[in-house]
Amino acid sequence: MSIQRLYACVFGPTISRIHRSNDASRRAYNYEPNGFEEKSQKVLNFLLTTKSLLYYTTPIWLIFLYRRGFTINFNLSYCCLETLSGYTKFGVCASAFIVTLLLTRGYGRSTNSDYNEFLTALASTKKNAKNKDKKKEILRYDFDFSHWPYDFRWDEVETVKSWLKRQSLWQRMRSQHDNVVSTVLVGIPEEIIAYIISHTFGVRLAYPGSTMLLQAAYGSALQVNRAKLVEENDGIRGKLLARDGNSIDTMFVDRRGRNHENRYDRDTGVENPTQHGNTIVICCEGNAGFYEVGCMCTPLQAGYSVIGWNHPGFAGSTGMPFPEAEENAVDVVFQYVIHELEFQPENIIVFAWSIGGFSAISAALRYPNIKGLFLDATFYDVLPFAKKMMPELLEPIVTYTVRNYLNLNNSECLQQYKGPVSIVRRTQDEVMNLDGQHNFRSNLGNMLIEEMLKSRFPKLFVDELGGKSDEQTRALWSWLSAVDSFNRDEVLNGWSYNAKQCEQLIRSHLTLNPSCEYPLNIGEDLTSVQKTQLVLYLVTKITRNLPSSHCTPLPHSYFCQPWNIHSVINQSESDSGDSDFELINS
Repeated sequence: MSIQRLYACVFGPTISRIHRSNDASRRAYNYEPNGFEEKSQKVLNFLLTTKSLLYYTTPIWLIFLYRRGFTINFNLSYCCLETLSGYTKFGVCASAFIVTLLLTRGYGRSTNSDYNEFLTALASTKKNAKNKDKKKEILRYDFDFSHWPYDFRWDEVETVKSWLKRQSLWQRMRSQHDNVVSTVLVGIPEEIIAYIISHTFGVRLAYPGSTMLLQAAYGSALQVNRAKLVEENDGIRGKLLARDGNSIDTMFVDRRGRNHENRYDRDTGVENPTQHGNTIVICCEGNAGFYEVGCMCTPLQAGYSVIGWNHPGFAGSTGMPFPEAEENAVDVVFQYVIHELEFQPENIIVFAWSIGGFSAISAALRYPNIKGLFLDATFYDVLPFAKKMMPELLEPIVTYTVRNYLNLNNSECLQQYKGPVSIVRRTQDEVMNLDGQHNFRSNLGNMLIEEMLKSRFPKLFVDELGGKSDEQTRALWSWLSAVDSFNRDEVLNGWSYNAKQCEQLIRSHLTLNPSCEYPLNIGEDLTSVQKTQLVLYLVTKITRNLPSSHCTPLPHSYFCQPWNIHSVINQSESDSGDSDFELINS
């Protein structure tokens, strides 16, 4: 055995599953380490877990040691050769023990035929990273993702999108204070506190899926469901390099037919595409969601091509899910979908659940020509959550931290997007209904819907003199607060709502202004009642209402192509009323 192969056996990745044997005699099976590898790996895993626990509980055990009278004296006069010798012996013994474990594991792997085949496939793939036939060899394995070769890099495309230049730290602090003295005396301490809060527990509270504890709890479920995606849906795992250096873990399921010219792998999949196979859905998960156990299942069941990705710091993805890292991650996913998988932007739907709405909306601003946004159980702003979780006394620093380090203001971003949008609200949402699971009026998606409608149709919310009108807003909130279709119908009937008349008004406006974009001027010549009826019509089209809690998977029958107002021009006379959802024939 060569030194290079021995090194690879000692320090190589851990294999968890083999999706298909090399000779295809076994379809799929869990990797079976021999005794040497299994026992040494268990001890190494225990040591790594212990190290992580010690790291995350550092304040606890330091306080404990201090109270027990343990102190560290830095006076060199107290150091003696005997003390140094004791520490040295411990370090040497510990190092020798770890080296022995690594060598034992390496020996066990070197005698395992499956592991040797894997090393050969991994080396071949790294040498021929762009050869799809070579890549198929590595796709047969599920192994430590840090060793996975990159499938796409953000700088591979000729036209690289550049983000808007951000303010420097000093510019940001100066903009929030009247003078230099205030910036130095107040701004700098405030900034230091906000930085510590956001980079310790703040980002982990916002995205608990980034914590090792939750990932360890999900570990086996992630592996099992990832195997299902590969083995039952011909999923293709990919590793993308974002512009900030983070690695993004993705899973792509191609529902285009084998005869499609752009199909990624023509040797697998169905002969003919599914009804929606030529459209790809990019899934953005929630704060504790992974593509293995998240919202990917909904568009898959509806027959779409789908790609899921894990937030920075989740599972195989590296980094931490700060807003800028989220933007970089979803941007490289888009580049991969467009340039490597060869889907055009007009054939892309972005589907987001919960906090994933921020990533989805950010991407839509960069790629405005997509087919649309489908937002499920999301919010207008993350700040109300933060205020509710923290003591009222800390509200100023909480607000400062959120606005400067975790500013997930979906409503502000969505008002800049001009494309089709559909929004799903969960009527029994224990997370988004901020004042209680059964208080539907407090659902944080309501503000998102209201502010989007006001930004897209401003003339519907003013009176005859051009001033602010509360009548349409009250009617809108009456509908948004209704807990079931019966109560929503009562609101509509109270305003003599007629969907056909509303569609005719919109059709007439768009016919006279075929190239118009949001914000539309529709409503200038309408009565107050007509404006209210149009507001109710628009909210019934944009909004879907699901009687469920926050974490219930969205039924695929609720998944629809985002509603486009321009479709009204070619639409036949509608007989729809309060349409809670539009079915997708799958």
